[in-house]
Amino acid sequence: MQRKGAGGRAGIEELSLLDTTRPASFDDLVALNIARRSVEALLRACAEELGTDPKMAFLCDALTVATELSPSPARGSRRQRSTQHSAQKADPRANLRVRSFWREFAPEFAWDFLPLEFLHALYAQRLHEEFPGDAVFTRETFGRRLKATAIASGEWVHARSGPGYLMGAAEPLLARTSGWVPDESDRAFYGFRRSGS
Repeated sequence: MQRKGAGGRAGIEELSLLDTTRPASFDDLVALNIARRSVEALLRACAEELGTDPKMAFLCDALTVATELSPSPARGSRRQRSTQHSAQKADPRANLRVRSFWREFAPEFAWDFLPLEFLHALYAQRLHEEFPGDAVFTRETFGRRLKATAIASGEWVHARSGPGYLMGAAEPLLARTSGWVPDESDRAFYGFRRSGS
């Protein structure tokens, strides 16, 4: 693995200057910030290198989400939140969140048909838990962004379907959505249907 080692060493050197036996100082804050940036640079370099290996590409997304998308304590002013939705449209990190949502939950789904409303409710709940200050995509935007990821493996197809027996199994993830309940009618909904079902 070919990574610049100076950045990592600089971060470690800065951390060694910290004295935890005395009250924090501005110098401590600067040292921690330098160390944080060094570690983030090393993580990004590692993620980029792993991303070139098809067998490890999923780790690249996970590292990106873990390093660049972690909630910031400074987030959250009303003005920032009101503009986040429009900024999210062009933000590739928001797309990573949608992809990581699908990769995390896709193996767990018991239903053979997943209504978009259900997936959106689950996504919104997860986003509020992990990134409380971030705006949630509208259902339509979320659906468009999720479609490419969900159908990529061929295991799921985007379809309009009546749930019927496709949602007959007990779905454990239903408990993680707040306020969403399955529609008991035979109406057709847009969502994702398991291939071959």
